Amino acid sequence: FYFIFIVSKRGYGVKFDTLIKRLVLRHYKRLFIVIFIFILFSLNNVRL
Repeated sequence: FYFIFIVSKRGYGVKFDTLIKRLVLRHYKRLFIVIFIFILFSLNNVRL
């Protein structure tokens, strides 16, 4: 999860979004987990 945070921080959000879309198309069950993780990270970023 730290790797995801670092990548998003360095400004590779667009490429990461495309990877997320591909993962969503392949793994529908993991979609909810990924969204939940991103919500937690977004809340942490707002607090920081």
